[in-house]
Amino acid sequence: MVRWPDTELPAEIAHQLDLLQNAIDAAGNYATRVEQSKAAWGGKSHALFTQIRDVLAAMCSGAQRCAYCEDSAADEIEHIYPKDLYPERVFRWINYVFACGPCNGPKNAKFAVLVNGDLVLVTRPRGAPLVPPIDGETALLDPRIEEPMEYLSIDLETFWVLERTDLDHASLQRARFTIELLGLNRDYLLRARAEAFDNYSARLHQYVAYKNEGVSNDVLTLLSQRIKEMNHPAIWYEIKRSGHAQAQELGPLLAAAPELLD
Repeated sequence: MVRWPDTELPAEIAHQLDLLQNAIDAAGNYATRVEQSKAAWGGKSHALFTQIRDVLAAMCSGAQRCAYCEDSAADEIEHIYPKDLYPERVFRWINYVFACGPCNGPKNAKFAVLVNGDLVLVTRPRGAPLVPPIDGETALLDPRIEEPMEYLSIDLETFWVLERTDLDHASLQRARFTIELLGLNRDYLLRARAEAFDNYSARLHQYVAYKNEGVSNDVLTLLSQRIKEMNHPAIWYEIKRSGHAQAQELGPLLAAAPELLD
């Protein structure tokens, strides 16, 4: 899971989202705003959100891969801050990613915040009163505004997503919560990351071979762009960060193509 590109919506689409959000913000007390946000989301404009989905799809890695697992096809607009808990974010562009059902479904409205560095679950039980969640820093790593790989690492032998070992207590809580909430170590994801590693390795071998043969810069630029557009970009992030140590056979290749490390 890597940070998503900073992409702005066309001005008219952004304006329409602002109008929808402003109507909710002016709806009254918190409970009223929650109910209003549910109704507004259920009755949202198909034409407007088709355009929004198109922008989100273009921001995905690979062939429209999920923002969270980077493997399955993304086909659902995911609210990073759940709309049932945070009505003030239901129509905020910065709160959207494109996700797959296997990630978005289990996450649903589950959420947690950090209070004095400790994890506090704020998921609302069914039938509970509609009261605002406790204030705190979000525990879920947010790929729209931060780089999740500053908190996460990938073991390039087992392909497990792990918490980085140099984190402070609060950051460790965030990394662990994100891994568990999104199920980032599902069995099939481990296999998919292994395949992605092999694909990145093959592309890297190809790039260095072409470079050594003296092919044109246009060809090398195209190969570099294809690497950046592959799915499982977190694998490439980890190869660049620790490939010398974790995948020693890639060390000489990375050294021969330092321009790919930018």
